Amino acid sequence: MSRRDRYSDFEKLSKMVVITVRFPEVFVEGLDELVRRRIYSSRSEAIRDAVRRLLKSELGRLG
Repeated sequence: MSRRDRYSDFEKLSKMVVITVRFPEVFVEGLDELVRRRIYSSRSEAIRDAVRRLLKSELGRLG
């Protein structure tokens, strides 16, 4: 499986791993605003989407 396929099929992966991340307060406020506006259902969903986009963008060029 290529790197591109691995990240484009992210939603199909079932195992989730908990990690601890520290963000500046302004980032958390922004995440909360996205949730308040119902753009995302949770902070976690917004962060997963951002990471998924980053991985597709950055690692997709390698494959």
